[in-house]
Amino acid sequence: MVIDRIGVDLGPSTAAAARVAAAAAIGARVVRLRFALDQRRVVDDAFLADARAAVEAAHAARMRVLAVIDGALTVAPDALADDAGVDALVAAAWIEELAEHAALLARAIGDRVAAWEVMPAPNEGLVGRGPLAPARWAAVLDAVGRALRDAAPNGRIVAGGLVSSADDDAVDYLRAAIDAGRWSVGTPPFDAIGLRLRLLPDGGVDEAAVRAAVAERTGRAWRAAVAALGRHASDVDALWVTGLGWDAETTGDAVQARNLWTAFDTLTADPHVGAVIWAALADDGAANGLFSAVDLDPATARPSWKAFSDFAQYARQISPAPSILFDPNGPAMLGLDDDAADGVLEEDRVVRGDSLADDVADDATDDAADDRADNAADNGPDNAADDAADDQADAAAARVDTPAPPPAIPPHGAIRFRVPTVGELLAASGVPAGDIPRALDAVELRYGSRDWLPPGEYAVDLGAAPAVRAGDPMGAERGGPDGRDPAVAPAREPVSLDMGLGGGIAAARVSAGGLTNQHVLTAFYRAGGGSWALLQRAGLDLADLVSQRDESYRGAAVASMGALSAEERSAVLGELGAGA
Repeated sequence: MVIDRIGVDLGPSTAAAARVAAAAAIGARVVRLRFALDQRRVVDDAFLADARAAVEAAHAARMRVLAVIDGALTVAPDALADDAGVDALVAAAWIEELAEHAALLARAIGDRVAAWEVMPAPNEGLVGRGPLAPARWAAVLDAVGRALRDAAPNGRIVAGGLVSSADDDAVDYLRAAIDAGRWSVGTPPFDAIGLRLRLLPDGGVDEAAVRAAVAERTGRAWRAAVAALGRHASDVDALWVTGLGWDAETTGDAVQARNLWTAFDTLTADPHVGAVIWAALADDGAANGLFSAVDLDPATARPSWKAFSDFAQYARQISPAPSILFDPNGPAMLGLDDDAADGVLEEDRVVRGDSLADDVADDATDDAADDRADNAADNGPDNAADDAADDQADAAAARVDTPAPPPAIPPHGAIRFRVPTVGELLAASGVPAGDIPRALDAVELRYGSRDWLPPGEYAVDLGAAPAVRAGDPMGAERGGPDGRDPAVAPAREPVSLDMGLGGGIAAARVSAGGLTNQHVLTAFYRAGGGSWALLQRAGLDLADLVSQRDESYRGAAVASMGALSAEERSAVLGELGAGA
């Protein structure tokens, strides 16, 4: 899910309460919080209560928490660096203190923390101090990681993030730490590798340069980690970009905003990247915040604030909510109702604006209405018999409507699954079999090809679909070269569009209203090999098109898009011409 990967750094946990609302307003789904003792000497009840309040605020706003564990959780935050003159015994005591404090924190807030970032920026060091030796960082990861696992076993542990800058890609440091920790022969004490990207300080010449830079750096770090971990590489399943940003005073506001969108779009498309977090909500020693003022005055919101918000809206559109689970031990699909789907992921409810309380209230209302209807119908002498029959019917309905829980996946062995067709998705969602053929044609009529729809939310009017042969619930055996029954469903002729599409291409089979934004989205998505790269390079506004799927396309003619090569324009036009 793209939407679940994007977040922003809120800074100290003590500021979380004031910043959570602003982060939620722009669509952040992950917030990074740093926990520091400050003037305290111990992790006491007051400290834990404040920490709990911070994560509760984020949880209430439906955001996941990435909790940072670093030297600030000790009484001597910068005492571990090699050039601080710390001998091995003192270092061991410092690491023990950090692990102890991390365990206390994890026991207090672990049920509200999705992931822990342990000792970020070890290869950079604090101001006035040098970096940690890779072996010393490995020792911190080992002690703190194991303490966190014991105290909060459900939270993921992120090592780092390592700083990847224009001068240092952090790969040599990562290899040395893995070698020192001997994690190629023993289970690593972390689930993911963290990376903090500080690339192209001047902002880069264009989007292509930014896209290439962030993809290359994350790809290089991931490959290095996999190679160094050897047979234990499968124990580390993701790379988290725990800090990403540009200084607006150097790049300018517009370039900072452009780079945010480009980097988020690039990295969330990478299956190995588990999260992408913008460096700061408000300026933190540099002009890298979405706000230029700490008080988050709306007047100080930068263009990057809007870019984040726009990307979050776009990500919600292309992140379909789960509606089906597959039995890993067999081919059967398990349909999920709303409540069951919530147990897998809450995205559907977030998009629709519903809450669990709404569903409970709706269910209670429905039950009461059912009871009133039953009582009204059962006012004759056969009440007892009718009630018994009703009870049996209700029990049978419950058995049908309540999905069985998916069987546990064996720890070792193959997982079988099958990607469904659109017809199967409709059937599993409860569309009557007799309506599915018309629904499939309605999808095709409104959106173009149903064989490869871009991720998103769709709605069709069955009344707009032509009649098709009944009794074909999956639409798999229609006659004719294109799968239709020519005797029942007359083929729709392609509509010629005078929109400068060029090349004599007849364009897609579309509704009488002409080419829609969705047809353009689908064509660019397919021509781009399942990505939005071509559409972005063509200069089209992704968020605008996605938010107005059904509106007529009024953008530039594909044939005149000079930012695309002739081959790319031809590919897009081919998709539009091929239509359904």
